[in-house]
Amino acid sequence: MLSLKPLLLTAAALGAAGSSAFTQQPGCDTTAQALLQSAESDAEQEFWQAIAVIANQSSNHAALLQQAIAQREEALELGEAQFAARMNVCSVLGTAIYQPVLSPSEFSPSVTNTYFPLIIGRKLIYEQVVGTDVERTEVLTEAGSQDINGFACRIVRDTVTLNGVFLEDTTDWYSQRNDGSVWYMGEISLNYDEQGFLENLDGSWRFGFDRALPGIVMLANPMVGDAYRQEYLIGEAEDVARVISVGVTVSVPAGTFTNCIVTEDWVPLDPEAIEQKFYAPGVGLVLEVDPATGVKTELIAIM
Repeated sequence: MLSLKPLLLTAAALGAAGSSAFTQQPGCDTTAQALLQSAESDAEQEFWQAIAVIANQSSNHAALLQQAIAQREEALELGEAQFAARMNVCSVLGTAIYQPVLSPSEFSPSVTNTYFPLIIGRKLIYEQVVGTDVERTEVLTEAGSQDINGFACRIVRDTVTLNGVFLEDTTDWYSQRNDGSVWYMGEISLNYDEQGFLENLDGSWRFGFDRALPGIVMLANPMVGDAYRQEYLIGEAEDVARVISVGVTVSVPAGTFTNCIVTEDWVPLDPEAIEQKFYAPGVGLVLEVDPATGVKTELIAIM
């Protein structure tokens, strides 16, 4: 377990000081600490619910108890890892609260950023090969636009199959600010099981709904060291990116691309999920690499 100082603000202190007390605290740090407390509480709640179920079983009590204890320990370890990852985000982005001030008049669904162009009707096809498994992703920029919380957005549809089995159907919304940066305004992610049944909507969020906030998916002039949130819905969408290289040449099945930029993307909700993404001028994403495993997702065709 991590050794932590008590939260700077307790519920009792808040009751005495009022909501204005939060203005004295670093928002990012306090959020990370509160979410650690939440994870620990959830782990305990799940454990005692498991105990209640075990108490109603006629046998296998010892084995079921050991399983419940192991699951609680896993949940606590994940909570600690997420806390460490969130604190790392605070160290990179600063401890101020995240509340971007945006106006719909500053945005357009016409996304022309050289490293993230969304060309209506264009389809980008990617493949990831691991052993005999082939994961195929098709990304299509659709015609028309969608209003998201007053912001006109371009619509992009991603579909994912694994060995021909349909797994995911995602609709993403993007809008370009007048400074040239591209903002991510939300997504609906339909995740299916191997039998073709809808399993969940994990990862879905929308700016303006349930306090979700947009983030930057591509800067207008990315420079090494630039870091930014890509999305922000606590507990659901917390992706962060940092530019780690520029002027890179990349070769993938779809071709060789020069003057690419490379970002490192990480997800505090899944601390082990770190990716390096390569973006080519006039195309967008051409390569993803998992630095821990070396697994690649490559652009194989532009249609």
